[in-house]
Amino acid sequence: MYFVDHPAPHYHATYAGQTAKSQIAPFALVAGRVLPKVFALLAERTLLHEEKLVEAFARAARRESPGTIEPLV
Repeated sequence: MYFVDHPAPHYHATYAGQTAKSQIAPFALVAGRVLPKVFALLAERTLLHEEKLVEAFARAARRESPGTIEPLV
């Protein structure tokens, strides 16, 4: 997440050299191209941590540290 990012709530992810921008709710890949395995990981992480991701996005929009969210693995 980036400070003063714009709505809709989303996050930027990098995995194995692939980058994507994912909308949080409802989950959707809004930018980038990733392998199906990576897409599934992003979807799982978003569904498991939706509330935390929305809160982190709100903090970042207020120029506060978004904090950290535990990884899937």
